Amino acid sequence: MAENNDGGPAFPAPYHPQEGIKTVNPTGMTLRAYFAAHADISEFDIDEHVFEVRSARATYTSEPASPMEIAEAVADLKVMLADALIRRLARGEA
Repeated sequence: MAENNDGGPAFPAPYHPQEGIKTVNPTGMTLRAYFAAHADISEFDIDEHVFEVRSARATYTSEPASPMEIAEAVADLKVMLADALIRRLARGEA
């Protein structure tokens, strides 16, 4: 997992099968690290969400996930991040 690099891009782009979602800048943060560092979402929460998505998918196919399915999973994680940021703002945290 990449270390926190505040000079890197805010959100990652490409997906790597073994390393997960990566940033364009290889010294930047992964989406998992970004969520864990900047929101009330722990790495456990992210792992649990990914496990649920994979488990639900495994019930109907053993085929690898398509780019569209990966994009949908990332969109779900972005919703989790937005909810966490809204909770932080409601508590007066920046």
